[in-house]
Formats: sequence, structure tokens, C-alpha cells
Amino acid sequence: MPSLPGALHSPAGFREAAREFNRIGRASREAGLGRLLFHNHGSDHAVVDGVNLYDILVTETDPELVGFELDVYWAVKGAADPGSYFVRHPRRFPALHVKDMAADGGFADVGSGTLDFAAMFDHAREGGVRQWLVEHDSPADPFATARNSYRYLAALRY
Repeated sequence: MPSLPGALHSPAGFREAAREFNRIGRASREAGLGRLLFHNHGSDHAVVDGVNLYDILVTETDPELVGFELDVYWAVKGAADPGSYFVRHPRRFPALHVKDMAADGGFADVGSGTLDFAAMFDHAREGGVRQWLVEHDSPADPFATARNSYRYLAALRY
């Protein structure tokens, strides 16, 4: 499930989405498909009326029915700490979208930007991470980006 539409970007909207995610997750499980996964973007981490919207989804969905495909770039862009989610919500994050942030806030090959992946991944196993999906939204050379990102991630101790 990709990011939620702007019309739902309120605590009430995210609570409604959490209820729907649980319903869809239950139907998916009953059909033998496993958990529903939600992919975040920066605005999903907004604080509205003193409440972090993304936290509503994580706390108000059933861990057996709903998981999260955490995009670490968008989490940081939204002022969230991806690593802290792994500790606070173990086994909720089977997949990570891994992309790096350039100094200007744009996209960079993984390992060449400003994000501290080693620190971020300290608790990734605890968070349930089983799959890393490398992303770069606008690479100059997609194959070079894939090679650079792979080399960096392969050298990390995880």
C-alpha cells in the first residue's frame, strides 16, 4: 500500500486508514497472501494536532495483519528516526526501501549521501527486516547506482 492521499492526512484520517488496513490485512491473511505492507513517504511522518501520523498506523494496526515497508529516506525527510522504529515496534518492518539523501536533500546513491545506515541498521533484525530494496528516484545511471549501492550495503555488517 503506497502513501495515503493528502485528504487523509489528519489523525482521524490515519485512524480510519488503520482500521481499513486491519480489515484488508485480515482478508489478505484469509486468502493466504500474508500481511498488508504500507510504504511511507515524508508527509506520513507529519505531526498534526500533537500526533505523529505514522505512529497512528504503527500502533493502531494488528502486527499479525499489517507490516511496514519503511522507506528510510522519506522517514528521515519527515524528521523521523528509522532505527528507533525497529526498537519500539519489533518485527513490524519486513522490508526496507533504502535510499540515501544528498547534502541538498535530494537523492543519492546509497552510501554516498548523508544518512548513517550503519547506525540505522543496528536494530534492523529486531525490527524484522528481511529484505532491502535499493531505490533512487532519479539516477543519472541506474546500473551504476545499483552497483554503487550494492557495494556499500554488502560491506556493512548487518
